[in-house]
This record gives sequence, C-alpha cells and structure tokens, in this order.
Amino acid sequence: MLLNTRRHRSRPLTSLLSLLLLVSLALFSTLASALPSSTGDRILVVVDQIAHNTYSNFFASLTSRGYKVDFKAPRDAKPQLVQHDVLSYDHLILLSPASKSLAADISPQQLVEYLKIGGNMIVGLDSSASEMQRDLAREFSLEFEERGSALVDHFRYSGQHDAGNHTAVLVGGEKSAEGLSTGGLVQNVNVFSDETLRAAKNTPFLYRGIAHRVGANPLAFPLILPPATSYSSEVPALVKEQDAVVESTSYSTPPPVTVTTTKIVDGETHTTQVLSTPRAVPTVVKNKSASKLGKNGWVAKNRNSLDPLESRKELVAGLATSSSSNALVSLVSGFQLASNSARAVFLGSTELLSDAFFSDTQSGYVNKLVAADLSAWAFQEKSVLKVVATHHHRVKSGPSDTREDYEETEAGNKMYRIKDHVFYSVDLVQHHPQLGFIPADSSLDLQVSFQMLDPYITAHLTPLSASNFTHTSSPASSTSESEAFTRFATTFQVPDRHGVFTFVLDFKRPGLSFLHAKDTAPVRPFNHDEYPRFLSSSWPYIAGALSTSVGFLVFSAIWLTIRDDPPTGKKNN
Repeated sequence: MLLNTRRHRSRPLTSLLSLLLLVSLALFSTLASALPSSTGDRILVVVDQIAHNTYSNFFASLTSRGYKVDFKAPRDAKPQLVQHDVLSYDHLILLSPASKSLAADISPQQLVEYLKIGGNMIVGLDSSASEMQRDLAREFSLEFEERGSALVDHFRYSGQHDAGNHTAVLVGGEKSAEGLSTGGLVQNVNVFSDETLRAAKNTPFLYRGIAHRVGANPLAFPLILPPATSYSSEVPALVKEQDAVVESTSYSTPPPVTVTTTKIVDGETHTTQVLSTPRAVPTVVKNKSASKLGKNGWVAKNRNSLDPLESRKELVAGLATSSSSNALVSLVSGFQLASNSARAVFLGSTELLSDAFFSDTQSGYVNKLVAADLSAWAFQEKSVLKVVATHHHRVKSGPSDTREDYEETEAGNKMYRIKDHVFYSVDLVQHHPQLGFIPADSSLDLQVSFQMLDPYITAHLTPLSASNFTHTSSPASSTSESEAFTRFATTFQVPDRHGVFTFVLDFKRPGLSFLHAKDTAPVRPFNHDEYPRFLSSSWPYIAGALSTSVGFLVFSAIWLTIRDDPPTGKKNN
C-alpha cells in the first residue's frame, strides 16, 4: 500500500520534469534559430597577431550579438574561407591593410568570387595600405588615396589622440559658426539607426585614415563624408621650429618679437619697447608632391599676419580648386551586388574600430554606434528584404462575367485577354536580428511593370491593409511554411496589344536588399466568337450604307411621281 502511494506521488513530479524539459528544448531551439544575420553567424577575421588586441572591444561586441568569430593571420592557409565551393564562413573582416600578400583563398580575385556566392565582408584600409588592397577596392569602383597620405584637418582634430599633425579628425557634430559642413554620416536610415544619426549630429566621432573617391558604379554609395575643412595630403611630419615655415603643420608658437614704439609729446620724443608674441595661424601653401584627391598637394604652414577666419576661407578655397570636381569623396563606402545583394563595406580607417577610439571620453560612444551599425548592415542583420510569393489573376467585371480568372497555357503560365483588368500582388518580409523574418515595412515605394520589350504599364504597389496575412504555400521562398508578411497589390488594365508580357518587380534602393521578381503572362486577342454583335466602330459605315439606301429610295420615289405637263400652242402636223 505504501509502495503504491509513493508511485502515485512520483507521477506528477515526472510529468512536471518532462514539461520543463520540453519547454527548455523549445526555448533553446527558438534561440538557436533566431540568428543575428539572415545569412549566417560565422565570421573570419584576418588580422595580424600584433594588432589582434587592438580591436578586442569590437570583437567582443560581435560575440555578444551571437556571432562565432575565428581569427587567422594574413598568410595562413587555414582556416579557409571557402572549401569545395561551399562557404566555411558567412562573413569576412579584413584588417591587415599593410599586408603585401595574402593567402590564396583571400586574394582579391577570390574575395570577388566570395561575394558572388553570398558572402559579406568589411575591409579596413589606412595610410599604410598596400597596392594589393587598393586593387581590391578598385574592383568596387573605389579609388583610395596614395600610400602615406592621410586626411588632415587643422580646425577639427582631437587633442587627446592627435600627435601634433592633426590627423585625428573629428567628423560630424554641430556645424561651425561659419556654416561650413562638418561631414559625418549620410542620412541613410537603411544603414544607420535613428539613435546613431541623432548622436552623430550632436557629438563628432574620431577618424584617422585616408579618403577615397566613389566611382560612377551605381552599386557603390558613400556612408560617411569628410568635413569641409579637411583635405588629403601626405602625412605632415613633425619637424624643428626653423623648418616649420616649409613643412610643419602644427600650431607652433613663433619666437617673441620686440616692438618699438616712438611717440612725440610736446616736442619731446618718448621711445618704448614691448616684448610681443604673435599668434600662430595656419594657412596653405603648395607642397612639392601632388596627391590624387588634392592635385596641388595642400599642406599647412604658419603665417602670423593672417586672420583666422581668412585662413579658414583660404583653406576651403584651396581644397575646392584642388579636388576633382567630378568625384565624390568619401571616408566609408558601401557596395551591394545586384545578383544576390551581398554586401561589402570599405573603411578608410582601421582605427575607427580600435579600442582607443572606443574608450574616448567624448567620441567613444558615437564610434561604438557607428561601428555597430556598419557591421550590422554589412552582415545583413538589417535592411534585408525577401519576396515570399507573387500572385496575379483577372478581375471579373460583374456577376454575369463567367470567364475563368485566368487561362493556363501548356507551359503553366497564366494567360489573359486584351483589355482585361488584372490584379497583381507581392508578399514581402524583412529580417530582424532578434525576431527573424517579420512583415515588411508598409511604407516601401514598390512598382511593378507590365512589359513586353518595353514597359507598357508601370503601376505603384500599395499595402492592402495594416494587418498581416498568413501565407501557407510559398514555393518561391525557403522560409517556414506559415509566415506573416505584408502584401502589396495593384489593379490595372491590360493594354490593347497581344503578345508575351512579363510582370517585373525591380526594386533597388541604397542600403536595402534588391528585389527582383518576374512572372510571364501571355496576352491573346479576342476569339472570333468573343466580339460583340455590333461593333461601335462600325456605326459610321452602317450609317453610311443606310443613308445611301434611303437616299436612293427617296430619289426613286420622287422620280416616279413627277409628271411632265404637255406644251401649249398649235400642234405641229
């Protein structure tokens, strides 16, 4: 009896433990499936062993976000980035700009192929970047400055991190009193969060590196712009005071000058001597060597007689005349492939991700936000759109319309008749780092084109309602069987032209994943038994025939009823 009682007491405990185990497994599977990136969580970092600890805070932030980070030296053969045409790592961070040679799997040609099969990467360059690294950037229409050059700004620099050559530039923040642009983040909400954009407007962030030009490739776009008071030149060297007139760029104080003043009062001469120290104000002169962005090679020197405001105006004027007018100068740029929306971010400064800049008392917080947003966009955590399914069918004109919604061809395509009204819709989802794929933003400006050789009709797609839909069959997607999405739709009339038409959805915006969907839809003319009995266009011809017949009858009636009167007078025998 006692044994049976113990058995009955142990059953609820066993059931409770089983329930807790099931809940734990379900929670673990949910957390495991919610990856931070839509493509994967494996990151390979290529960095020198000496500089490994320079970016420890940045690597720790990636690990805290759910990524698995592995490291290797630039010339190490293993671990390999791609094995047997399969990605071993979903993302790559290349932070070895001075390396003149890399392993075979991370050569510039292999990195281009790596993006084509779906990988993403962040490439950091600086003043020591080798020519091989610049060749890699040229594959993406980015032309970086020459080796040994740097971005210099004598008006916006950090006193804490600057060595005296004014290369630790403060980018962003509030505008100066003269209204000159302070540069900063491009207002692209698809890349940067609202918090980062607000913080960068109020507080500048640190940047030490080089600038580059963005080419005419529409897939490349700038993300961070330089201040208007900055210029690109060779790294100014710290030299002695007597050589400062030619090469120095620091605010060195010139030697004191004795000023003699003579006054004549009541016929007597009074002479006074004052020891004065003139102000050191920077101005611009031409350097011996030229750079690509600043063809005249602008550097700075000290000239005591120039006013500070005039000095700034002269510096900006020199930068405007020396820079290439057709090139867009950028500090950080992004690139997104048109085929698979793989992303690449090119940094002109590796110190932008360093621990020293992250720990700065004034700009460290903004540097962390900028680095987090750049890595989140590059690794496809945000601004990732995907087409779940597309639908289209004929809209019936009324209850008496008994035709099918569409006619299916032998190839399985939906066929329409000319002048039909067609309903077209597309279901979209977007990726969230914590929630996975969620319904897409309803404010997207989508368009669909109904084209044969050229677009005949281009219609805007609007969300049907604010509520979400549940799509249970999505053959065009690899997502789960039941998924919430946002449906965009439109209705238009098929043109009076028969042929093989195509519904084309081609959506390209800087920072967002490219969307491309095509559905073939043949359009046929009216069948012989589908024309109306009387065509409206034939009424003029019918009216002409009837008027001719009526005219002939009237003329015949008049001609038959008219009698000729006999002539009066004598009859001729």
